[in-house]
Parts: sequence; C-alpha cells; structure tokens
Amino acid sequence: MGDKSTLSVRLKLLDWGNISGADADLSMMLMNSVVPTADPDLRAGTRADALIGYNYQLTQAALIGVEVGVPVYQDLDGPQLETDLTMQLGLQYEF
Repeated sequence: MGDKSTLSVRLKLLDWGNISGADADLSMMLMNSVVPTADPDLRAGTRADALIGYNYQLTQAALIGVEVGVPVYQDLDGPQLETDLTMQLGLQYEF
C-alpha cells in the first residue's frame, strides 16, 4: 500500500427506539384507517454493519477516503425499509 494509503475495518452498531410524542393529525389518520407506516410504535430497530475503508493521502494536507459497508444483522419493527449497502466518500483537508 505504501506510506500514502491505509485500509480500515470496523463494525458499526445502531439501535433506535420508537417515535415519542403525538401529532393530532397523525392520530386522527390512524384512528380512521389502517396505515402501518404512520404508527409511531413501529419505528424501532437494531442494525450491525461491517465496513471496509480505504484512505489515500493526496498531499501533505489533503486526504481522500471511501468506506463501504453491508448490514450483517437487521431487526426492524414494522414496515421499515431495510438497508442493503452504505457508502461514504470524503475529503479531509488540514490547515
């Protein structure tokens, strides 16, 4: 790889809860019809992502990096969209 590049591996854990609070318009919609995507009690979930990254030093002060990951575990409450792939591209400049 040389002195200008690095590889990284990491595990990212996410855990989120249901939505708290109330919206009068949303409450009326839930009472009048069956809309599971509007139910605040079906928003929680847990996910673990495995990621691999590559960084390259462009100049003494600039670094570019890319990181790609896939979920290795997902447990979602209700009708939520799953994650298939995550990607991050970044440029870091030191001054």
